[in-house]
Amino acid sequence: MVKSILVVDDEKDILSTIKSLLTPEGYNVITEPDGRKAVELTKKNKYNLILLDVRMPFSGEEVLKLMRKEAIGNPKIVFCTVMSRPDVNLSGSNGFIQKPLDPKRFIADVKKYV
Repeated sequence: MVKSILVVDDEKDILSTIKSLLTPEGYNVITEPDGRKAVELTKKNKYNLILLDVRMPFSGEEVLKLMRKEAIGNPKIVFCTVMSRPDVNLSGSNGFIQKPLDPKRFIADVKKYV
């Protein structure tokens, strides 16, 4: 069964990069630059993993809180951010991936969470 990953980041080049790294690995990758729209997607679609940026106009922490209340299927949600780990409130998340992304390490990290 193909695993679905939702990537939420307001930087379209990051969305494109992540999609280009994960699609060849066999994942169904959905990208969304708007946190509020991403929350709506999680109400209608089941995802195995959500990769969520922290620094967005509608903050990743707020998106996480809403997704935990409203998403179907209890997806794993992992912050993927340039911020350092001590600066991110990981409460409610399933983990953390540091940007900038090293392609091999990023793919290995995603496999660990999916």
